[in-house]
Amino acid sequence: MTSELAASGIEVSKALCEHFELSRAELFNAVRVTGLRTFSEIIERHGRGGRGCDVCKPTVASILASLDVGLLLDRDQAPLQDTNDHVLANIQKDGTYSVVPRIAGGEITPRGSS
Repeated sequence: MTSELAASGIEVSKALCEHFELSRAELFNAVRVTGLRTFSEIIERHGRGGRGCDVCKPTVASILASLDVGLLLDRDQAPLQDTNDHVLANIQKDGTYSVVPRIAGGEITPRGSS
């Protein structure tokens, strides 16, 4: 579709989102080459500023994970993670959280786990 639009003379944006004019591939290469390791550094150098959005935050988290920068729940990277991943629970519509514990090889009964 992109090539057909371009062939028709319609300008097609390759921007990742409103915060980054670069495509995902271009952003990956820029982060790899510059050695930046936090979202703040990346958006300051390659973006338009701001706190990011639902498109660029997970993309930057994925890029950093691919480049093996360490645990993504630490320091500046923590806000990049989905709330469910960050708190290890599922957020519900009413703002509460639910947790499904893992029970290896058994089930929970009134008498205890088996």
